[in-house]
Amino acid sequence: MKNILGIATSRNAPLACWLIGLTTGAALWLAAWHQLTAFADAVIAVASLSRATRFGEAVHCS
Repeated sequence: MKNILGIATSRNAPLACWLIGLTTGAALWLAAWHQLTAFADAVIAVASLSRATRFGEAVHCS
């Protein structure tokens, strides 16, 4: 039995799970990475910090 990618899932079930997990993890990491600046801005706003201070800029850059 083969799936969409042509991998024989009956013999290579662990490989198929790894490939699906790796693809899903990479997609989630890229989505989180693209939203990192928005997340840092939200943390600064919630913590009432100013980016004009060294501490506020350090929080934003981390």
